[in-house]
Amino acid sequence: MSVLFRLATPYAPGPIAVIDLYGDEAGEGPDVVDVLQQLTGADRWPVGSIRFCRFGAIDEGIVAVLGPDRAQLMPHGGLRVLQRLGEALIELDCVPAPTQVDPELEYPEAESRDEALMLAAMARAASPLALELLPSQPERWAAYRTALAQRCADDVEPIEMIRRRSVRLNHLLAPPSVVVVGLPNVGKSTLTNALAGRSTSIAADLMGTTRDYVGVQLDLDGLVVWWYDTPGRPEQQSDGSLPDPITGDAVAISDRIIADADLLIAAADHQGIWPELPECRADVGPYDLRVLLKSDRVKGWAPQADVSVSVKKALGLPGLTHAIRQRLVPDADLEHPGPWLFDERLTENQT
Repeated sequence: MSVLFRLATPYAPGPIAVIDLYGDEAGEGPDVVDVLQQLTGADRWPVGSIRFCRFGAIDEGIVAVLGPDRAQLMPHGGLRVLQRLGEALIELDCVPAPTQVDPELEYPEAESRDEALMLAAMARAASPLALELLPSQPERWAAYRTALAQRCADDVEPIEMIRRRSVRLNHLLAPPSVVVVGLPNVGKSTLTNALAGRSTSIAADLMGTTRDYVGVQLDLDGLVVWWYDTPGRPEQQSDGSLPDPITGDAVAISDRIIADADLLIAAADHQGIWPELPECRADVGPYDLRVLLKSDRVKGWAPQADVSVSVKKALGLPGLTHAIRQRLVPDADLEHPGPWLFDERLTENQT
């Protein structure tokens, strides 16, 4: 037996930190209870015990024993405290855990490896929709493997089809990037502020108010995304150049996130002047979504768009968030009865 440890909270100053301790039967050394006794000076650590105690001369905090080979230390979150506790654990023959801990060590309450992987995915999932879909996955993978074993492979969904669907579903775990592009002063920043429910971008009736891109995490119809409001891209002059060097620099900076966007939105106002597709996306294809802003100002003819929004009149925002989520994670994927490959380890030893 040996004991692995890792910092479960970010390595940054904070009021409380959490350090996980895992017993690893493959190693040689003390077990979790031995480490707790030596670190705290307290005897008897039954499963379920929670104590306030001192960690030697380093700090004081809470210790919780979660299982026979699993415990958590909760000291103060100062960086020097964490550094000294790490040194003390190493002196007690504990070993820093690898980046990816065996899920069955991390979640001893799991009844199977698939369930442990599911619990690990739930812990890191960014989107509420993931929490609705993940609990059914252990049962789905068990059924899938049984079908593979009992029937001809032609009767079972090919793993490549599962992988393609899972690429989209994995947006529920790690937020995809959504980038909005448009001419200056069409309402992109006002839209961003409305979706965020707070002021994240400077919005004013002045050309080029936003000079750098603004990133914010948003929950759009159950899907959490990184939303980027980019500087307005003015129409190019006759020679293909931009009006001034400052605008050129702003456009060059925003091109970096536009090139890697998971979803690229073209925004226009009631005048219907759509932005040209940035050169950095020329090989990818057209805009994924066209959004008409300031739709309350439309008189008569309306520019063609996938979604129309008026922030001023509070119209169209639910339709926009739904359209974005549908393009990234369609209903067909969410409702599919097959398994979701949310972790590559689900396919280990699969024939």
